[in-house]
Amino acid sequence: MLKRGKSGFGFNIVGGEAEIDPDWNDSPPGIFVSFVLAGGPADSSKSLQKGDRILTVNGNNIEFATHQEAALILRNSGETVELLVQHEPENFAKFEERMHDLRQQMLSASIGGGLQTSSKKEMTVRALFDYTALRDSGLPSKGLSFRFGDIIHVTNASDKEWWQANLMGKPAEQGCIPSKARVERKEKLRMKQVKFRRPGQQNGEARKSRGRLNVRVNALSSKLNLMKSKENICSNEANSSSSDDEFEMGDDWVLSYEPVKQVEVELPRPIVIFGPSKEKMSDELIKIDPTKYQQAIPHTTRPKRNCEVEGRDYYFISKAEMTSQIENREFIEAGQFSENLYGTSVKAVTDVAKANKHCILDVSGGALRRLSDAQLPAIAIYIKPRSVESLMESNKRLSEAAALQIIQQCQRLEADFAEQFTAVIQAEDGEEHVRAQVLEIVESLSGTSHWLPTGDKL
Repeated sequence: MLKRGKSGFGFNIVGGEAEIDPDWNDSPPGIFVSFVLAGGPADSSKSLQKGDRILTVNGNNIEFATHQEAALILRNSGETVELLVQHEPENFAKFEERMHDLRQQMLSASIGGGLQTSSKKEMTVRALFDYTALRDSGLPSKGLSFRFGDIIHVTNASDKEWWQANLMGKPAEQGCIPSKARVERKEKLRMKQVKFRRPGQQNGEARKSRGRLNVRVNALSSKLNLMKSKENICSNEANSSSSDDEFEMGDDWVLSYEPVKQVEVELPRPIVIFGPSKEKMSDELIKIDPTKYQQAIPHTTRPKRNCEVEGRDYYFISKAEMTSQIENREFIEAGQFSENLYGTSVKAVTDVAKANKHCILDVSGGALRRLSDAQLPAIAIYIKPRSVESLMESNKRLSEAAALQIIQQCQRLEADFAEQFTAVIQAEDGEEHVRAQVLEIVESLSGTSHWLPTGDKL
């Protein structure tokens, strides 16, 4: 006996499709339970499960009913329903396989063959946003809250609006999460109400570069897409050819989920921290445990000073040699300052990792992709400021104009690279709490097995 909830009885049915497949062993396949909504009446009662064949509804025999007839009987069954079911997982599996074949045949016949479909019902994804289930009034049943960067095992993604899922490593924490389509639709509606435009920009002139500003950098850096060095040279914030006041995010800029797979990474991953407190937090990590964290030794083409030591302060090389190495993609990031080149090489980062340490890097967001290409996937932690007021509160020497500029730089950073962040931390949680969260994130990712993007599209 089930009592109807706000969204029905909490289960879906399939079957009764003999009218489109008369060759089904001379009899209709029956009506099967194909989906049980977590937290719904059927789930709470523990009386139904996927693969159950429904024989009667309130005494009405539906063994030979069509899908439409069965759905109508259930819809008109009142506030409570009494079901007689029989668990037939093997017949249900045969039915699903047969229906899949039929769909393939119908698609091939209508399009001329050659089309392959793959409706993903189970997958593993990484969340690219925070979600608090208690704040979502549209949930059909129990929701599953998660944070940016959490790995989620989606057990059923067949519904267009809601997916069934649990957190990896925490199978008991399960429930509904909004589907990719639902997240993106709601976010696009929100973004239509909040537009960031350059002064004087006309409607219809929105750039389709996902919020990227036109950055003016030196010719070498522009050609090689390498913008900064250890000494903050060629800063895109300092050299922007566009106004720092406002920018616009393209209509396609919506983050939801990305498919991931478990990969073995033998060496400790480099760490890149973003946000206004990145330098302070990077220095603190090294002070906390210099046997675990270390900065990479940069390269430069300027002459060595008397107080400097080769291989401790810099690697000093000729401009011709460094230019050649940059062109061969041997640098994570490089740039020019006062006619001298500076940069961090792939080898310098690898050397730190081979010493069984996390390499602490001060690089731009663009370096994250190059680190991945070099088989050095970074732990990218974004310490996010909440507002201009909160920045000024945490740093009394900061003017309102300076705080506003920092917020705008962070907005550009998010627009360009948010999908590559491993985790996002709110800066206003307090320095000690933020430090503890950073250490916890690094500790959780210090093993050899990691969930990394597959590059596939959902």
